[in-house]
Amino acid sequence: MKANMSLMSLTQAESAFNILLANQARLFLTLNLIVIQNRGNAVSKDDVAKFMEHFQRKTDIFFVISENSWGIILTQGQKNEALAFLNRLFSQPVFTKNNLDFVACSFEIRNDQTPFEKIIATGLQELENNKQLKKCEIMTFDYFNSIPLLKAKVSIIVAVA
Repeated sequence: MKANMSLMSLTQAESAFNILLANQARLFLTLNLIVIQNRGNAVSKDDVAKFMEHFQRKTDIFFVISENSWGIILTQGQKNEALAFLNRLFSQPVFTKNNLDFVACSFEIRNDQTPFEKIIATGLQELENNKQLKKCEIMTFDYFNSIPLLKAKVSIIVAVA
């Protein structure tokens, strides 16, 4: 049985994100940050937490952005995994039964150069700029997925007999 889940605050999620980002280059992690927005009837934070509990993997981080926006950090999530996650989430009957109007955008993150706040702000701005999105529609963006050049220290040992 799963334990009751509570959503992290934005500050807690930012701390976790920064820890993951600090290890990203060394561990070759691909993170995916998803911003979900509710454009319809109000939904309580507790209801969202209960619903999301069924979709959370142990490696995912769910957090509150605002009263009608939430975030998810998929710590092992490339673009295709994020899309599969969101399609599975939005295909649930609760979205059609309750006439929920959720939309989402996803950012694959492969470098440690962009601050958390900028990614969140970009996600909210993209959702704001795309009012024509239909219920449960998903957008993906490649703004933060350029892979930086790795600097490697190399030692050459020459054995002379």
